[in-house]
Amino acid sequence: MTVHTQEQQSNKPSLVEQVMEKIRQRISNQRLTPGTKLPSIRKSATQLAVSKSTMVIAYDRLAAMGEIKAIRGAGFFVAGNLVPLNLIETGPD
Repeated sequence: MTVHTQEQQSNKPSLVEQVMEKIRQRISNQRLTPGTKLPSIRKSATQLAVSKSTMVIAYDRLAAMGEIKAIRGAGFFVAGNLVPLNLIETGPD
């Protein structure tokens, strides 16, 4: 027996998909430009009133799609002209 949630039955996008769409819109509206560092998972989750796990999934999916880039130890960045990691760590001279 398959159990369907109300969300699945109404064909509404999942919460993860809604978060992904918000980020995509900000990128397409150039509110987030290539190389821009995205807020931390915790901060984004708080701003969007979702769980941290929802943000992790959304960021991971966007990274898998090539829309954002994860840089270990530095965070997530809008794909495109990414800021070199050494500039992130040390800042401009």
